Amino acid sequence: MTGFRIHNRSNEIVFCAITNKTNPGGNPAWFELQPSANDEWSRAGWEDVSFKDKNNTRRKALWINRGGPALVYFDGFDKDLTIYNDYRPDPGFTVNNFSSRTIMCFISGSSRGDSSWYKIAPGESDTWKRTGWEAISVKSEDGSERVGAFSTTTAAEPRLISMALMKILSSTKLPRILSLTSTTRKPSSSRIVVTPLQIPEPPSLEV
Repeated sequence: MTGFRIHNRSNEIVFCAITNKTNPGGNPAWFELQPSANDEWSRAGWEDVSFKDKNNTRRKALWINRGGPALVYFDGFDKDLTIYNDYRPDPGFTVNNFSSRTIMCFISGSSRGDSSWYKIAPGESDTWKRTGWEAISVKSEDGSERVGAFSTTTAAEPRLISMALMKILSSTKLPRILSLTSTTRKPSSSRIVVTPLQIPEPPSLEV
């Protein structure tokens, strides 16, 4: 099976829902998991895995790849999810364009790869394989607006970059925020505020 196996190791009834972006035939509804129970969801890639209590007052969610399969252990709303995942992505950056406009993205090739500009349409994403510190820049199609950041990635923790979070979807300007997160977390879990065109110099390396 390629998908998710969810185990409820807590002492309470919880409900789990998994999006069906990679399997449109899959059911994205909430399913009950009794204490010590487990269930399987057939999926083929990255999905939002969400939990809630029976009163819908507490929630927890992560963005997870299915692996072969991904084993997800729920131990309580006050504890981190435990994930055993056979999937090991190459280090790099994935840029998701959640805005309503086409953007151009550039990621430097200091560690490896091509440093050309690439177009990303609304709702689309692209991935750059990198192994270290890189400059990241996003601009409007006409080049009149730009934002940038400087970040690193490793094999243990590739980075997800989300452009234009929900709060600025209706804005006519590019956001002044790039969200840089681990690939196992939801895109809005952390933010780095950046100033357009002010990208710090890379650290010096002694050889």
